[in-house]
Amino acid sequence: MLKKSTKEAPVSTTLPTLNADGEFEVAPSAVLDRRTISRKSQEIDQVLVQWENMGPEEATWEDLSFIHAQFP
Repeated sequence: MLKKSTKEAPVSTTLPTLNADGEFEVAPSAVLDRRTISRKSQEIDQVLVQWENMGPEEATWEDLSFIHAQFP
């Protein structure tokens, strides 16, 4: 049997905006970490991105080149 969580769920007072295609518009709010990975024998720089209106637990690793291209 599941136990009731004692942690409080985060509450957001703002709704995320949607673009013309009905998808969430997101923008990075902070870079939490950096790393370099190997992909097909190439070194790729990545950053751990915290997104606007999302907590740090929902941060994602993104290629640095992608972030620079999408968010100049």
